Amino acid sequence: YVGTSNGIYIIDEEQKMEHLRVTDGVSVYNHIIGAYATVKDIWFLSPEGVIAYSLSTKGIRVYGKETKLTSKFSCIVGDDKQLYIGTTTNGVVAFDMFSGKYSSFLPLVGNNRISALSLHDGILCCGTLGSGVSFISLPEKKNVHSISTIPNGNGEYLTSDMVSCLLLDNLNVLWIGGVNYTGVDYMQFRNKPFHSYKI
Repeated sequence: YVGTSNGIYIIDEEQKMEHLRVTDGVSVYNHIIGAYATVKDIWFLSPEGVIAYSLSTKGIRVYGKETKLTSKFSCIVGDDKQLYIGTTTNGVVAFDMFSGKYSSFLPLVGNNRISALSLHDGILCCGTLGSGVSFISLPEKKNVHSISTIPNGNGEYLTSDMVSCLLLDNLNVLWIGGVNYTGVDYMQFRNKPFHSYKI
């Protein structure tokens, strides 16, 4: 499944290619900028909404942005119930896959210019263009940690606040790519509530 600026391409095991356009006319919904796969659907992201492609029926459902969402979408990640969508100026919004509704706004993240998302173990990592990385605890719906170019209390810092991609892996190691070709930052994620014991 390949998202492009001209719709979705499906390439099967025999290298046969099918081209799906979300709409027949010229539309921002045909511009795919991200995807998240579940067992039943593949959820594609356009700057203006979410597109669900059903693996069983091959049908497409489009969920346009609600009027209160004035910012364009930029990136997507999810779990078995919700999608978390980064926006270019309004932080992160949650989308309920079962109801098809944009269900809630998450806490503000730095300058709210979200460029990359990663989700692991209830922690949503939010990379920004200009404010580094913030960590949101989804159960608590609050920011629990942040890293920028200025060293924090744990001595962590980034070489660039302009994040292009990130991954919080299964070992709780955070990998961060910078927009300005500064290489990859690598660090252990530390939960803010924990600190070194001193007598």
